[in-house]
Amino acid sequence: MFVLCFRPAIKSIVGITIPPLRSPTEPWRTLDDLEGAEITSLAVSPDNQQLYVGVYQPQASGLNGSFYLLNCNTGKNEGDSPYLNVAYKPLKVVYKPR
Repeated sequence: MFVLCFRPAIKSIVGITIPPLRSPTEPWRTLDDLEGAEITSLAVSPDNQQLYVGVYQPQASGLNGSFYLLNCNTGKNEGDSPYLNVAYKPLKVVYKPR
């Protein structure tokens, strides 16, 4: 089993392999392209193929929340991701089928 955790202060997503429970030494993915940003939300798609990441830039004004759509296997952006400045502080990202 593989568990994703995030460290908002350093804008990184880390993976922990279970068993045994070990703290990782390297981040799985970092979000360095937004200055002063914090990760505020993580969610996984129903098919476990995509990771939804909500990001907040407290020092920015107006729509200061962004959204990343990442591939769970590679950590790379999918589609047109990132979607920058599309919301205020994102607290929860959910998947809604059409």
